[in-house]
Amino acid sequence: MRLPLTITVLLFAALTLAGTSAMADNPPGRVGRLAYVEGTVSFHLADDNQWSPAVLNYPVTTGTSFWTEPNSRTEIQVGGMEIRMDQSTELDVTQLDDNGTQIEIGQGTANIHLRDAPLGGPVQINAPQGQVIIDQAGTYHIDAGQPDANHTPAAQLAVTVLEGQVQVNTANSTLEVRSGEEALVGSNTALQEGDATPFDDWALAREKREVELQSVKYVSPAMTGYEDLDANGQWSTDPTYGAVWYPTVVQPDWAPYHYGHWAYIEPWGWTWVDDAPWGFAPFHYGRWAQIHGRWGWCPGQIVAAQPPVYAPALVVFLGGAELTIGNAEAVAWVPLGPFEVYHPYYHVDNNYLRRINVMNVRPNAINNINGNIANINVTKFANYRAATMVSSSTFTHAGSVHQGAISALPEQLAHAHAAPDMTHFKPTPAAKMGGVPSAHTEAPHPAAEPLIPHEAVQGHPSLSAPGPAITHEHEMTSAPHPEEAHGPPSEPARPTEARPAVEPQREETFAPTVVAPGPPIHPHVAVQQNTPTIHAAPNAAPGAPYVAASRPQLPPANIPHPVQKTQITHTPSGWKRVPAQYKEEGARSGDSGKDHDHEGGK
Repeated sequence: MRLPLTITVLLFAALTLAGTSAMADNPPGRVGRLAYVEGTVSFHLADDNQWSPAVLNYPVTTGTSFWTEPNSRTEIQVGGMEIRMDQSTELDVTQLDDNGTQIEIGQGTANIHLRDAPLGGPVQINAPQGQVIIDQAGTYHIDAGQPDANHTPAAQLAVTVLEGQVQVNTANSTLEVRSGEEALVGSNTALQEGDATPFDDWALAREKREVELQSVKYVSPAMTGYEDLDANGQWSTDPTYGAVWYPTVVQPDWAPYHYGHWAYIEPWGWTWVDDAPWGFAPFHYGRWAQIHGRWGWCPGQIVAAQPPVYAPALVVFLGGAELTIGNAEAVAWVPLGPFEVYHPYYHVDNNYLRRINVMNVRPNAINNINGNIANINVTKFANYRAATMVSSSTFTHAGSVHQGAISALPEQLAHAHAAPDMTHFKPTPAAKMGGVPSAHTEAPHPAAEPLIPHEAVQGHPSLSAPGPAITHEHEMTSAPHPEEAHGPPSEPARPTEARPAVEPQREETFAPTVVAPGPPIHPHVAVQQNTPTIHAAPNAAPGAPYVAASRPQLPPANIPHPVQKTQITHTPSGWKRVPAQYKEEGARSGDSGKDHDHEGGK
């Protein structure tokens, strides 16, 4: 059932009027994900002192850092923004939450594309030589250079604006860089005509996947990870649930939250990391339903003016003395169904509880939500027959769920109840490091056919993940109702109410904790102290604009803009410099090979 626009607006107004004094205690509602891996990519968290192999679909939040080996590339998606890293690039996410984004590029090259103006205010990018502020849609090439043998940063920062406009702050001045221009920042600052690189053409080819996606008709463009849905499923409609997405190719015994593993990610805690390349949005937003014998994902109602709120896993964990494997404790969970309330197993206030549920519960229930879930019997949940159970060792060691799953007996489920928290399950180092990367798959044929390795993971990262020396940052509108149903998808995902029992092993073994080689740790090169930093307003509501109070004002640089005889634009074969008339005609006719309407939500 779809909610009228007036109701959704009133609901949002009620939520935003709630107190924001406890906002700092809530986890962020906005995250990114590692969306693509080509070659060898490593990552580490804020308190790590070693690199680990990067894991596809791993949530990206404040304190996550990435490194790409030579001949490797990766892509991070954050709602309507993509950050693509070229080879030999180190990138630290120093802030990613409801109030904004700050990134540090210590070395290497990134291509950053924004489909719309950034949520919460400008994107701030720090490099050893200066700072870049992005406050509008566009495509931006940022090259921080490569350090020398002594790890001394490069002397020059290059910022090329392929589309849009940015502000570049140097040690002593600020500079406006317009479309088609390149700023060179170092001992001397200059503006010149810019051009694209082969890496930018690669990024553009990735970007073109977003053009005319059907999914934006049914989900908010601020939802992280929706870009892979069109290629891996079909949309349809249901009179009860509205828009429903069906994965077209899955394993025969597939069920939600069954193919993947659990990682422990602060500040949420236990977080689901799915094996499927498309497996981010459907497991961190919305609900799952069994519709006519098949699994469908129901994203819920788009609430005007409120971005979707990320959840680590939309499940209810089960507890009870009956959930054991021999004498050992087991862990079980059930995918939440449409209109069922998500009760976080981490600390939140009631305002957060309502915001994370407002898109997926009925209007008359949203204001009655509270945090009490203890002792609710599992049979009260629509998908309780799809419960998955594993040993506590599999759970806490980031073990493969489908390999370690054990069929819960009916009498076990009959007496199980919802568990209010998961604090008694202590994460192992493997869980804190995200788990060992699995062989992600993308199959172009029905599930009966053998699955084919996903082409994005070319030469999966080895267990020994290299990377540069690690430094610690803390030391320094309503959706339209689908107009037409596409019809039931062929070979849809079907639920499985019972799976073959798996005899638990007496002694489970897991991959050893990765100790990755890499250069020795050295002191971090701090960003120039007199470069302005943007701060969010105290107690700001999620998505509130930035406040520029107390930041130093730099004088504008006295540098003339270059006269561009041609303009840079996107063509079917990549970025090209063309006469201005070609660009204007291409924008009108669509000959440039790319959607020019950023507001259209590609």
